[in-house]
Amino acid sequence: MHATSVSTLASLRADIDSLIIRMKINAGFSITEFEEKLLALRERYKPNPPPLPPK
Repeated sequence: MHATSVSTLASLRADIDSLIIRMKINAGFSITEFEEKLLALRERYKPNPPPLPPK
């Protein structure tokens, strides 16, 4: 589980860093586009909670 979390966080960091670099390079970078991509990343990397134990 830990290795998966580390790998997921590393991927998330790379994706966010990529967006930041694109913002720095392109002065006309769309904030709306950034927000859409950030929300998509949040959904992509959203942790899956463990299933509830049976009652």
